[in-house]
Amino acid sequence: MKKQTKRVFCAVFLLMIILFPIHAAAAGNRVVDEADVLTEAEESSLSEQLNDISSRHGMDVAVVTEPNLGDYSSVEAYADDYYDSNGYAGDGILLLVSMQERKWHMTTKGFGITAFTDAGLDYVSAQFQGKLSDGDYAGAFQVFAKTCDKFITQAEKGDAYDVGNMPKKSMSPLWILVSLAVGVIIAFVVTSSMRASLSSVALRKTASDYVKRDSLRLTRSRDIYLYQEITRTERPKESEGSGGDGGSSTHTSSSGSTHGGSSGSF
Repeated sequence: MKKQTKRVFCAVFLLMIILFPIHAAAAGNRVVDEADVLTEAEESSLSEQLNDISSRHGMDVAVVTEPNLGDYSSVEAYADDYYDSNGYAGDGILLLVSMQERKWHMTTKGFGITAFTDAGLDYVSAQFQGKLSDGDYAGAFQVFAKTCDKFITQAEKGDAYDVGNMPKKSMSPLWILVSLAVGVIIAFVVTSSMRASLSSVALRKTASDYVKRDSLRLTRSRDIYLYQEITRTERPKESEGSGGDGGSSTHTSSSGSTHGGSSGSF
């Protein structure tokens, strides 16, 4: 009886493989390197990074590379369908890179649409685009993951990065030291020059000593107002969807799901 049950199970398993061929990537994998652009060590490191980010935020952040788009006419359609059909969460962002066409697309879903506005996606792509073009795929994907972590964290505070509210680049400590040094040198040169030009002037005890007797005579006087009071009223900000440039544009995938996203070439 046990042997018969085992045979039935094996037969069903084989039938499932034939009818539903398993993609090289298991459903929901956050790193799928079909184009084989990463070493095993790079893939492992990236997977650990994305799993940590996804776990902390309760949403999927994934990277997929493919040799080509196959039967798809656009990288957007490929990325959307890949997300919808491979077991990813209802909230997330996925970066798909097609090597033959040298195109990429970031597809967002659920809270991912909120966290990554159109302007936000432009910012994210600008961070990894250079490394992607240079062939530093591991570096590009690590930057993508790190930037996504920052954007999701900000969105969870209720104030997603958007137009007029983008991450500020931190200044390198080296540049701060250089700026201070240059400022000190310039100040020293200027004050030394001023001091040299006053070398022939003798010190006086009172201010009146600097004025020659009978050299100043007032013939007219008047009052001059130096200050005035100005009242300003802040102009109301345009709300999302009222014609402003912020927010996320969306579209519907072939499966009927709502996605946001952004595409580019490298």
